[in-house]
This record gives sequence, C-alpha cells and structure tokens, in this order.
Amino acid sequence: HINKILTQKLGLTGTTHETCLYQKHIDGDLVLLRRQVDDFSIASLNPAHSEAVQKEIESQMQKPLNDLGIIKRSNGIDILKARNFVKISCETYIDKIVEHHEWQHEHTANLPIRMRNDSTYQANLELSYGPDDVKEQQKLETQMGFSYRQAIGELIFAMTICRLEISPAVIKLSQYSKAPAKCHYHAAKAIFTYLYATKNDGIY
Repeated sequence: HINKILTQKLGLTGTTHETCLYQKHIDGDLVLLRRQVDDFSIASLNPAHSEAVQKEIESQMQKPLNDLGIIKRSNGIDILKARNFVKISCETYIDKIVEHHEWQHEHTANLPIRMRNDSTYQANLELSYGPDDVKEQQKLETQMGFSYRQAIGELIFAMTICRLEISPAVIKLSQYSKAPAKCHYHAAKAIFTYLYATKNDGIY
C-alpha cells in the first residue's frame, strides 16, 4: 500500500538494487527516501525538498507522521552527523550484546586484535573438533556459558553493519558452527572482547 503511494501518487522511483530505497528529483536536487515498513528516512541537500516529500506522504495518511528529526540511530546503526563527515557505528549494539553475555569486564590488550594469526593458534583452530554427540555438544555449551551459533550470528550482524574488519575471523569461526570445540568458543569470545574495546570504531 505504501509502495503504491510512493511510486504512483508521489512519483518516487525504487532504485535498481534496493527496492526500499526510492529517489526523486525536485528542481534538479536528488531526494532519497528509505522505507522500512512504515518508517521513513528522507535525505536531500535541500531541507525544504525533504520537508516537501514528507508533507506529500502525510497528505496520503490518516494521521500525521511523527518527525524524529535528524536520524541518530536506525536498525542497530548509530549515526553521527558532523559538519564534515557522517560516521556510522554499532556501539549501542556492541554494548547490548557484550553486557548480555556479561563480558564487559574481560581483559584485553592495549592494542587488541580480532584474532591471533600465529601458525600454532591457527593450526589449533583448524585441527580441533568438537563433540559429534548432541548431548555432549549441549554439555560443552553449558560449560562455556553461551551458544556458539548465537554468538556467531551476533558477530555477523555487527560485521555486516559496519565492522568489516572482523569478517576474516568471523567467516573462519562460522565454519565450525556444527560442532565447535573449546578453542572455537574462546576465539569467538575474543572477537567480542575486541569489539567492546574498539566499540567507538566505525565507517566515516
């Protein structure tokens, strides 16, 4: 219903590779609109053009839109808009998942790294096998205090948002999701420790 309003009544066009990102030119100025269900983000170099699109959408609605102003957080992404740059990070998300696991007090080096790359450590990851028996897997999970698959999923979410530098480590550890060994659990936890120590990092 909303897509029909945006495209047929307001003249917005869905972009080729992201159907929930729309575009429209007003007096030569590009206006971008992102839709997520019934939430909208509107961007334009000219604020008046953003406001015009907002009013056009509002004219098709039964209730006025709730304007939250300049966007600061969306879909787990923290957004900092400064004079000369825009920074996206996932500091709030990292805080949330690390505190959920109660790992916020884990010790880390002054210069933390995603994963040790020495040959002995890497060989240990490659050659270690977790239990095949489901009951033994559950016993190991209880012993380690967290779900390995859930942890990998949480890391993948952070990776795909804005922490691309952890991708080699996460991809490697995701290969052991079927039957992780203790060393794989420790390696996954180490990535969380790294993320927490560098939670202010992001993409500019």
